[in-house]
Amino acid sequence: MNDIRNREDVRRYLDEICGLVRAREKHDEIRRELASHLEDLVADKLDSLGEAVEDGTDRRVSKDEAVREAIRQMGDARLIGKRLNRVHKPKTDWSLVALSAVLIGIGLFAMYTVQGAFEPGGVYDSVRFLMNKIVFSALGLAAMAALYFLDYRKLRSLVWPLYITAALLMLLTHFETFGGSVINGAHTWIRIACQHQLKI
Repeated sequence: MNDIRNREDVRRYLDEICGLVRAREKHDEIRRELASHLEDLVADKLDSLGEAVEDGTDRRVSKDEAVREAIRQMGDARLIGKRLNRVHKPKTDWSLVALSAVLIGIGLFAMYTVQGAFEPGGVYDSVRFLMNKIVFSALGLAAMAALYFLDYRKLRSLVWPLYITAALLMLLTHFETFGGSVINGAHTWIRIACQHQLKI
């Protein structure tokens, strides 16, 4: 029974189901599970020695007939595919999204009030400062959303390049020649433009 997934009719059936499931990383798991169910159904039609058994009408059941009957009992491929797609659909953790928004809002408000207290330009400089932070916060949220829907397992081959890049960026913060900058005694900044700095 181990060759059931190699049968053309079974392969078409599983392909049709998986074609409706958007979570591609789940396809292999779905195929194995459905193939296992099909094997169980086919085994019910055949005896333990693999010989034909009676189906109740004095007619012997061949393996091909048993497979076709098993597929019929499993149900419509499109219906199964749609149901599995709903089951494996990524679920958004809205509580985490709300918490992130609240924390960003608190942080922006705190920076706005502190900036207004210390900047000589008063409200104008505070608003400009706030707008600058809002832009970068929006970029951060966009990056977070993109990474949320990204299958992180696809980055496995990039582990070492990403690690080395991060380590080099941390080292560059200590060398002003390569853009490193010291702010309030902290070597955690890289100057990327005249008025913009990247904190590492």
